[in-house]
This record gives sequence, C-alpha cells and structure tokens, in this order.
Amino acid sequence: MIVKNKGRGTLVLVFVYIRSLASLRSSRRRRIYVLDSVASTRHHSDASWPLSSLHYGGKTGSNLVTFILNKLSFQDDARVQLSKVILFHKRSTYELRAIEFRDSRFIQLLEQEHMAVRSVKKSHSEHTSTLEKLSQELKARKISFKTITRSSLNHKIENIDLLISVGGDGTFLDASHYLDTVPILGVNSALSTSFGHFCLTNENTFGCVIDNIESQKLPMVNLMRLTVFLNGQALPFLALNEVLIAHKNPAATSRYIISTKSHQEEHLSSGIWIATAAGSTGSLRAAGAQVLPITSRQFQFFVREPCIRPGDKKQLLRGTLDEGEEIKFISQMRQGTIFVDGQHIEYPFTVGDEVVLKASNVDLHAFVDPQVNKRFLC
Repeated sequence: MIVKNKGRGTLVLVFVYIRSLASLRSSRRRRIYVLDSVASTRHHSDASWPLSSLHYGGKTGSNLVTFILNKLSFQDDARVQLSKVILFHKRSTYELRAIEFRDSRFIQLLEQEHMAVRSVKKSHSEHTSTLEKLSQELKARKISFKTITRSSLNHKIENIDLLISVGGDGTFLDASHYLDTVPILGVNSALSTSFGHFCLTNENTFGCVIDNIESQKLPMVNLMRLTVFLNGQALPFLALNEVLIAHKNPAATSRYIISTKSHQEEHLSSGIWIATAAGSTGSLRAAGAQVLPITSRQFQFFVREPCIRPGDKKQLLRGTLDEGEEIKFISQMRQGTIFVDGQHIEYPFTVGDEVVLKASNVDLHAFVDPQVNKRFLC
C-alpha cells in the first residue's frame, strides 16, 4: 500500500492484487482511489508509509484497509479482460456409443429410428453446433481458450479466468468438483433435451453474456457446497447438489443412525438425501422437500421412504440446518454407499463407519441466475 500526502487531506493510492468476486478472482493490478480523503495519518518524512503506520478514526492497519475498501471506486475502464478460458464439455451419447464404441445394438436402433434413441442425433447436432459457436465467439474476442472433455479432467483447475461448462447440469456438477477459486459459467448445449438449471446461457446468448462478464455487468453468485467427512477424513469432492446415503442395492433396506445437535435415532429407509440450496430443486424437491433460494446458506435432509412401525415417532425424517450446523450418520449396513452429486462419485459406507456433513468453507463462484429457483415456487 502506498500513501501519498496531498495537503490537508490524504489521497491514498492502493495497489493490491484483488481476488474478489467482482474481478472474477483473477489477479490483476489495479489503481484505486479513495473517495473520501483520510484526514489523519501518522507523519513520516518520506512519501511512502508502511501499512502498519496508518490510522484513521480509531482504525489501524488491516482494519483500516477494510474501511478504505468500502469507500473505493475503480477508476479504470471497469472492464475485466478474460485472457485464459477453458471450454469443458461433455461427449454426446451419439458420439460415444455410435462413433467411438460402435455399439451394434445402439446403431441398429438408430437405423430403425426407434423411439428409445429418437432424440440422440438431434441433441448431438445441437451440442456440436454449440461448441463451434462458442469457439467462434471466443476467437472473435481474442480470448485464449483450451478445450477439455468431461471424461479427461482429473485435477484441480487453477490459473485461468473462467471455466465454461458446455453440456447440461451433469457437466456443470462434474466441473464444480475441480474448482475452488476459478468461476464457472454453464452453457446449455442441447436445448431440446437438456433442462440446464445451472446453465445461464446457450449458443444464441453466449456472446452477450461474455461481454457482460467482461464489462462487470453480470455479478457472480456464491453457491454453498457441502463437505463430507468419512471417519474423520474430508472426502476430496465437495457436493454442490446433494449427497445420497443408501444401500448399494436400491432394492435393499438402508440402515443407519442419524444425529443432529438435539436428536438421535435409528432409521430403516430407502436412504436419505442431504442437499444444498442449489440442489433443492432436484431429487430433494421430487421427494417432497422445500425449495430454497439458490443463494441460501442453509441445507436440508430428507429421508426416502422411511419404514415406520406402528407406534414409532421419528423426529428426524426431514429438516433444515443452518450453515454452522452439521449432521452425522453411523452405518449399520454391510454395503452402504455414499453418493456425491449423482452416480459418478461414490464411497463405501460399511458397518460402524461414521459420516459427518456440514457446509464447506469453499463456495463455488458461478455465473447463474440468483432467482433461478423461483420457477419451482409457482
């Protein structure tokens, strides 16, 4: 931080690497001016003073920085230059089964125009068209990008300005597992077959959305995620949507002990959902739970098909927990399983294993519609 004396007041020029939501968490050196002059500083003979020497209104050091940042206005062109981007995309069912694996049964159904595969070719065509259009839009804006397929990603994504998920909600969820600080934008690549709840844009509106991101007209949203602890160890993937705890065989009974800060009880059921606000419109809603705003800092649990004997009174069949709370399960199953955001990520949950779920301290930074969950409240 550099402080320059300007007569009776003080003009503070702050040079920082800002990792903020407003600047896409990209490290860019910006010159910032204080709107209100700081009337009181400790005096030094030179023009540049250390951070610890500053004081104003009873605030010093880092506390003063926080105060100053609340009174700042960016004096640059108020634009963010996207210089490095990743296009993270799925591979269509048609590409995988008909072209790569040459699945004879699948090809036969396609040739027969069977109703089971009627939409496959159309969605494949839409997907490839979307990828081509996105590439053109990025090239036209001189934005450097790299293409990565959904199945090839196996490491954290860092040191880029934006990850663009091209597919549907499944692709978006998969991408989220490899992101901590990098923001994500979802593009629905097959409007005829994909709902794309997390997808803010499609090939028709993509260019406009990118322009709004660069001009900072489109704010990011922080989405709360869940951390899953298995026997005291945090599992590597954070849950953006939901966690399902159930028997590995869907026809078998799920047996577990559930505990919150105030209650504990044994359950027999088809499993239990634990979902974030972002995931409250999916399986949780289908089961009968409440839809929360996507920006809510609460999460819910909901038991699937509880087995309740005559006279039983269960208190933990459903509930809403605040960000600072946690929920615990002890397995009574030999083949219990923990599913994170669908079927692709699973962990064994055998007899005596203990699982604790609570809000993660690492949000997902996403360009989504903050009102998107309202469509389910009609």
